Amino acid sequence: MTDREAGEMEREQTRQGDAVPTASASGDVSQENEQEQLVHEIEETRAELGDTVDALTQKADVKARVSQKVNERKAAWRGRQEDAKARMSGARERVSGATPEEAKQAASQVARTAQERPLPAVAVALALGLLIGWIFGRR
Repeated sequence: MTDREAGEMEREQTRQGDAVPTASASGDVSQENEQEQLVHEIEETRAELGDTVDALTQKADVKARVSQKVNERKAAWRGRQEDAKARMSGARERVSGATPEEAKQAASQVARTAQERPLPAVAVALALGLLIGWIFGRR
């Protein structure tokens, strides 16, 4: 029997499902290589599919994405708050060291008056703010 006839018999038996392959040694090695390659490709495809499913799941989880954005903005806001506090503290120390004792007493008197009667203090502050804004707006 020739190799060709053996190959045809093997294919026929494989189609029928009741045969054991009778390939030569080199045929077995090439089939094993092909099988290993297929197994490797299947594993790669599964890994890629898993990554794709994970990415889609993260994109579809709107609640988690919104929560993440809120946390990011809160952290940024806290950072800006801390920076502003640090700048105000530094400015307070510079002004405190540069003003004479009488100016300190006058400032504390104004602060006490503003605490006792907040409405006039708010009105004065608003008027000063508008005046300053109008002056800088014209330039």
